[in-house]
Amino acid sequence: EVLRRADRPDVGLSDFTAQGLAILVNGFGKWTQEPVCYQALVEIARGLGPKGRRFGAFITPALGNIANSLARGILQGEEAGEVAEPALLKERLQQLAHYLHYADDRLQQADVLAIANIFKALSKAQLSDDLGVLAKPGLERLEALRATPAFERDNNLETMGNLCAALLPLARSPRPALRWYRRPALNLLNAIQPVVERKIEAHLEAGQAERDSGANASRCPALSVYQVLKTRAVLEKLYRRPYVEGDKLALRRRQEELHAKTSQILDSARALIEADLSNMSWNVIAEIEAEGPLDALDTFMAQNAPSVQAQHAAAVFDVHGVLEAMDHEPRPPQGDAGLMRLPVVDMQGRPLAGEAELRYSIFHRLTSGAVKVVAVQLPGKPSAFMLARTLSVEGVPYRMDLFGGSKLKAPQKSLAQLAARLPGATDEATGGKLLAIPYADTAPGTAFEQLARAWAPFKEAYYYTQRRGFAAPPDIPGLGPHDYALEGAFRLSLLPDRPAGAAHPFRLAGPDGPIALRPHDGCGFIRASLAERMPAIARAVRPDGAAPVRVFGQGKRTSVPASGLQHYPRDAAVAEETREKAEAWLGSREQPRLTAEELFRTVTSGHIDGPGAVAVPSGDGRLYVPTLKSETLTADGGVLVGRSPYDKPNLRPFAAGQVRSARDGDATAAFLDRCVAFQYSFNVAHKSGERLAADDPTLFAKGILIVVPDRMWPAAFAERSVVMSAEDVKCHSHWLEGKDRVKADTGLDCVGILQATEVFAPGSLVAVPSAEQKKLDGDFDGDTVVIVGDRPRLYEHVRQFDQKEQARGLASLKPPKSHTPAIENGDYQFSRSRQILSATQQVLETYSCLQRNVLAQPLEAQRWFAERAVFGTYEGIHHELRADIRVQLQAERPDGQAMQGLLERARQDGEAARHPVARELAALLVSELETWAHQGN
Repeated sequence: EVLRRADRPDVGLSDFTAQGLAILVNGFGKWTQEPVCYQALVEIARGLGPKGRRFGAFITPALGNIANSLARGILQGEEAGEVAEPALLKERLQQLAHYLHYADDRLQQADVLAIANIFKALSKAQLSDDLGVLAKPGLERLEALRATPAFERDNNLETMGNLCAALLPLARSPRPALRWYRRPALNLLNAIQPVVERKIEAHLEAGQAERDSGANASRCPALSVYQVLKTRAVLEKLYRRPYVEGDKLALRRRQEELHAKTSQILDSARALIEADLSNMSWNVIAEIEAEGPLDALDTFMAQNAPSVQAQHAAAVFDVHGVLEAMDHEPRPPQGDAGLMRLPVVDMQGRPLAGEAELRYSIFHRLTSGAVKVVAVQLPGKPSAFMLARTLSVEGVPYRMDLFGGSKLKAPQKSLAQLAARLPGATDEATGGKLLAIPYADTAPGTAFEQLARAWAPFKEAYYYTQRRGFAAPPDIPGLGPHDYALEGAFRLSLLPDRPAGAAHPFRLAGPDGPIALRPHDGCGFIRASLAERMPAIARAVRPDGAAPVRVFGQGKRTSVPASGLQHYPRDAAVAEETREKAEAWLGSREQPRLTAEELFRTVTSGHIDGPGAVAVPSGDGRLYVPTLKSETLTADGGVLVGRSPYDKPNLRPFAAGQVRSARDGDATAAFLDRCVAFQYSFNVAHKSGERLAADDPTLFAKGILIVVPDRMWPAAFAERSVVMSAEDVKCHSHWLEGKDRVKADTGLDCVGILQATEVFAPGSLVAVPSAEQKKLDGDFDGDTVVIVGDRPRLYEHVRQFDQKEQARGLASLKPPKSHTPAIENGDYQFSRSRQILSATQQVLETYSCLQRNVLAQPLEAQRWFAERAVFGTYEGIHHELRADIRVQLQAERPDGQAMQGLLERARQDGEAARHPVARELAALLVSELETWAHQGN
């Protein structure tokens, strides 16, 4: 009837009363999944607002119901991929919010349920600004209602559950429009909890008649209790300073009270909410029961695996069987093997627009496509709350706290994109992507758990999963999805790295003499006859009419950023040279107008640039440069090689005598002119016998392989087709307690998959001595460098500075990689939330900005900053010692044994102190402690 009237302009919906329309909207809003009800809701919404039935015609409770139905319609339309209709519904909801803002008497007269419905609707529709506008009057009205004696009597359990859910966004949202209301929202939530607790207790103890009506009733008690538990889980974490005011100890006691009572509510209502809500309740139960939020999903699974798997069966696959079938000559994958499209969903599990690219996936191949993986688009930086919950994708709970990779961080904007942004414009915050798999697959004993034990026996291996199982294909036009992988049996040699200058067993030689390249940390070699079985590599070696593979850095030069120069002292001669070069470059340009990047680089660092190249290891301490990368080299000038990031002096000077180029007829540089290389992922099982056994270990390696013509392959390795550095193995299924790489040259017969992720055409590589690359804190698994050979004054300045730095013997500040076992007491721990959060908190970005700001100061100011920075961090009294001294100061009588321990620790701090003031302070502290201990005795 509504649709019929809407189709007749002469009739329309004008003869419905305001009350009748409100009832219709409320009814249709409960059935938005039905197309006819959804369309009827849209048609009614079309007639609401300033140009139709004004919102002032409705009573306030009806406005709450209308807002709730509009929000449901918005979500339904967006899930269905509609655009125009959800936009219309959202516009009407915004108009309703604007009406309530100007007609401020409406909220001042509203009851609890109406305000809760309006707040919930605006939050569901993600109208944060509109919710922020109504938050202050709404919270003030709710506080006034709470203070009345009738509050507990007039609002049943269902209303209290809705109120908790409505206040939750105000209590925890980081959005600027809502953040100002966090404190009053938290205080209000805390104040109503005694009422909520009594209502839940009374409802669970009441008879059926009292549960259906009255002060403790709820039409869906499981949902009401769930809403309360979800809110309390957040409240108990945020009810502390600085979010609320109060004594720290008193707030801590209240948090403990909330947690204890929340656990009691869960115990008493667990059967009810699990029976009615199923997996909808798992996130909240997990968060409440876990010792820490980041372990919530693992804890819940350990306690509830049968019920989880009863609803959603885990995938079944046989990795050993797939690998066993690959025991043949290496060849590209056959048929549809390993092909997948990786769907992308939002945090609500809704698919995002666009069809995913068809790719070959090692993970998909080994699991036979049984595990349905999705990528989750994050709205911003991941939080503990995001990672400690499941999301529903087509009704199946998924978890996304398992894997990391290059997609984890949000894509960075280029200089051109930043320059194109209008002044004052704000960008919508977007985050990276996380891979997610069905929650049921992480139950103990599943096929995926067995795979996880082999792929990631230590937690830091989470970062390799994306590269290992879902690597992106090479960026080569026209490449097929099977053209960049080989499946089969591989004969491999793993060689430990040799010190610089030591002889290496793998020696290459060409017709013009020895080739001074060797396997080392990230770089290995592969026979051409094997590599060219991969169509992507064959195309790079012999284009045969296809579009040629591009040389790395082709058509552009790499700039040395301002941060690369900031570590070196100011020098007038270098500044003059930079100015002269910049003026010459500007004068030689055909186009006088600079691009945004050219302007930025010229203004900030004088447009210092050079060819970019991929670094591979030189075996004799010399720098070897191919023809395409020699454009800045001079006959007798020194060369600078730089590597990003420039968080320390990262320009290495090479004297002219250390540099060899193909233009000089050097055999190694000429080989670099001709050779192809590729970045790879190598996922294999090591055969212990003639056939692959079920318990044979698996390993993952990554790096670069240089393709060597068969005629040049060393005779000593004639039985092997691939040679790698032992350092290239990043994960091994036997590495439970620590990395245990081979210590001697080792031959392995392996079965598995070799996949190319990037292909480098001839002329892309430059050979850098391994000792020099290490000084740059780099390796050879794809690190790129810039070659600057036409700046003699800059070279000499850097050389002199480096000579002094090397004489000081300062060690690298790059920390060693950690190794945290993922198996505890025989149980596999899936969650990598801690690792994901630590990788996304922008620590390095913040450090770089602070470093840049400090190094931009005069030397005197830098020393002033440095001296004050070391105290309390590297110098001064250790914070733990300071805290323990305070404990003794606050005690009625100091503990003699504890005092002796404090004295010993203070003496150790004094011995470690380096700064004169720090030594003086340490001596004073020891003297004071000795006097105090003597008085106490």
